[in-house]
Amino acid sequence: MRGWRANLIGSGVILALITAISTGLPMIAERLPDHHAVTPGERLHVTPDVTVLPPAGAAQDRADSSPRRGALFLEVRGIRYALRGSEYSLDLRHAEERLRQWIADLQGYHLSGRTHRVATRQGAEGRAGRFTSPELEGYFAVFVHKGTVVEVIAQGAGLHLGGRLELVRNTVLTIRFEGGS
Repeated sequence: MRGWRANLIGSGVILALITAISTGLPMIAERLPDHHAVTPGERLHVTPDVTVLPPAGAAQDRADSSPRRGALFLEVRGIRYALRGSEYSLDLRHAEERLRQWIADLQGYHLSGRTHRVATRQGAEGRAGRFTSPELEGYFAVFVHKGTVVEVIAQGAGLHLGGRLELVRNTVLTIRFEGGS
């Protein structure tokens, strides 16, 4: 009699353990970033009509990136890039004001200085600037081209050190609005 009770209890414990693992692991996996190394020279889509050439050594966060949603997230050398694109009917000035306001509204974030003109290698005109937070420094840029807005936020600790700001700026220059210039 004792043998079957021990087997029943042991089977119940094993079943509970399997259930815990089968539900727990997917929950843990959902919370972990899904980073995949980007093939050097491969253009990635921000939207179906906007691409960018990530820097060497970049990893794409595939869990958060979606051209259909107009979102691309990259990490390289401690810098996190967020590129967002969407249809847009207003001008560059309004797009810049919207992005600057969004950054200013983030708790602890402060805009640093004035924005300046920037253009992609394709010739799309934009505006760029800097911001800080207690632990991070950041760079932002915004472009409006043929009814599409693209916003870039790049941030990391000590962004100005070790040539990383130049890396960010060079990445922004590679944004391309497909289907004409």
